[in-house]
Amino acid sequence: MPETANEAKLTKHEGFIALFDILGYVSFLEAHATPEQRTYTALNAILEAKFEVPARITQQLGDYIDSELKEIKWVVFSDTILIAAPYDSQSVEDKDRKFLLMTVIGAHLQRYMFDSGLPLRGAITEGEFVLAETCFAGQPIVKAHRLSTALDLATCVIDDDIISRQPRMKKSHLIHRYRTPLKESKEADQYILFPLCYTPPTGPGWHDTDIKQLVTEAFWKYGKQIGLRELPKLAHTELLFHFIRSKMGQDFR
Repeated sequence: MPETANEAKLTKHEGFIALFDILGYVSFLEAHATPEQRTYTALNAILEAKFEVPARITQQLGDYIDSELKEIKWVVFSDTILIAAPYDSQSVEDKDRKFLLMTVIGAHLQRYMFDSGLPLRGAITEGEFVLAETCFAGQPIVKAHRLSTALDLATCVIDDDIISRQPRMKKSHLIHRYRTPLKESKEADQYILFPLCYTPPTGPGWHDTDIKQLVTEAFWKYGKQIGLRELPKLAHTELLFHFIRSKMGQDFR
């Protein structure tokens, strides 16, 4: 490990950035002033996501994907998860493959954290960024932060510029145009990435669950409170889940 900042190796990349944070995290912290066991459980879910999600993807797609997953960079700090997928800018095939991999990671991550009672909001962007050890910098990170923090529900938006450059990506069953609720009673037509709909190896699936109860329990878990500030996010997320089920049908599970 470099001993000084000057020794850190700065590397510039082109690729995709996904930035997520946890809805209701302030309420979670306020509910647990002392380090009780369930507090550790919640914090561990954040840290374990970077290991559990790739493991689930490998289980779903096969060991061949493992080498590509190792190229993905993760940083977890506080309630934020930042994921970088560098690609070979001269290879359209590598670029397409990395975007598809990023959507798979984002779909799995949303599902894993939602089932853990820690709903996420996030954004996926594209551009040049710099990596140095565990530090990131670049315009796509700034843009992802701006897009994600504007959201007033648990979802992941995809920057329109990505879809305009890769219009065939709109054909993915996980990507849909949606009238997305934003803060301050605003809204925007955006591409959103669905959470992965599948029957998990442990626990019940979603298809037989009342959506209102499903969303409410995720927002309430770990002693989080649903106050006036959180009510719009809960209602907007519930409506989104009805939309997801209408699109996924029997695959909503």
